[in-house]
Amino acid sequence: MTEFDYERDVYNRNFLNCSQRQGIVALASLGYKTANLFYNAQISTDVIREQIFLNKIPRYDFLYDGLQRDDYLHIGVKFSEIKYHRFEDIIDTLVECINRDSFVLVSCDVFLVPHRPEFYYKKHINHFVTLLAYDAQTEQWQAIDDVSSGHLAKFTFTTEYLCEICNASKEKVIRVFEKLSGENHEATGAAVDSRFAQSRAARCDNFLILGDIAAMENDKSSMESMANVFAIIMGSRLCFAKFLQQYPAFTEAEKLSQAIASEARALRDMLNIYAATGSVKRESLLHKVENLVGMEKRLSALLEG
Repeated sequence: MTEFDYERDVYNRNFLNCSQRQGIVALASLGYKTANLFYNAQISTDVIREQIFLNKIPRYDFLYDGLQRDDYLHIGVKFSEIKYHRFEDIIDTLVECINRDSFVLVSCDVFLVPHRPEFYYKKHINHFVTLLAYDAQTEQWQAIDDVSSGHLAKFTFTTEYLCEICNASKEKVIRVFEKLSGENHEATGAAVDSRFAQSRAARCDNFLILGDIAAMENDKSSMESMANVFAIIMGSRLCFAKFLQQYPAFTEAEKLSQAIASEARALRDMLNIYAATGSVKRESLLHKVENLVGMEKRLSALLEG
């Protein structure tokens, strides 16, 4: 395992799941304008609250109306999936994808991944690894994968190891990011601008988390779930700031999105401490959430103005 250089602060797993993050990081390393994928990443806190706080969905299963197939088309990439039955049967397909696109993602079961000790022989979760190159003589693959610290790192995997972890996967699929030919950058930019405008017009946020915080008791599960709400707010606003960074007119909005991410990080950490100690300081928490809501409203006003 060796270090892998990428924008760790932006592409973190507070918001993006393993497949999304690894695919976007790989595309960014190839020069794609991945920031354009985050045109609607100021996700309504109501949407996050419903899935994470009310329905207790894990962060890695969070869904919103972004990072869709059409969104990848607007950065010059055709995103597709290919199902498989056994890893050994798709080696030729994987090599073909790597030769054409420089990388490919393949599903596996993190239960069998030793560099993830928090899951190793403890919990079955569908996971993805990025494959970058294959040496047929040594049957070794150059790869990128998550480590327990939350970062991505470079690995060398054997075919035997990949057969073991991939054949155990519940959802056996490879994810392909194929470069589109003849990309019209001017038309692509206009399409992203249009999607951004449409997302702003459709966006609605009633900040229902305020009521949840005001009524919060010393319940560990609720505090942990709310911590995950703020984790997603933090990660999504960092990605949204990455999108806004492309536009000189949005400099103030970009800085505000970064500030919201910092406030959300502090709230996430506070809630995790409260969950661990079994004691919630409701007034202090509510004050910080009200501050975050005020910042969110100012950000929306800046963009809509």
